[in-house]
Amino acid sequence: MKAESITTFDELVLRPARNPRTNRYDGKWWKTLVKLVFIVDGEEIIIPPGFLTNLGSIPKFLRWLVDVSDQAILGYILHDYIYGLNGPDIPQRKADKALFRISRSDGRKKLEAQLTWLGTYLFGWTRYKKDFAVFKEVEKDIITAVCEDNDFYPCPSK
Repeated sequence: MKAESITTFDELVLRPARNPRTNRYDGKWWKTLVKLVFIVDGEEIIIPPGFLTNLGSIPKFLRWLVDVSDQAILGYILHDYIYGLNGPDIPQRKADKALFRISRSDGRKKLEAQLTWLGTYLFGWTRYKKDFAVFKEVEKDIITAVCEDNDFYPCPSK
């Protein structure tokens, strides 16, 4: 199984987003403002601007051991996208393995990547392809408004 990120961490642009359940900014939810491109087993996966993600859903009691880090962010976003209802038709186990491979290729320590993979392997079934508010695309006019409000140019939705 091969997985790689064509988009680099330096190209990633995220903005805080409202929690889809509470409609409040709580620092846990993020919106992508650029298109992200990945290759998983030869298949190109494009995540459109405006995708909502919570990055890594790591329980608080485990964050001393494994945390959301720069080296894992692209892998977490891809993983959230594949797990979502609108994501590509990729089996759960393959999505979990893609998270591991991309995290490792982006510089994450092997033990941290393995522990993250183990968590998704054991508990990912509770979220895979479920109707979960995180996994939905945002209208392009919302992205444009965010770009204009924050003087972010070029706006990816145009």
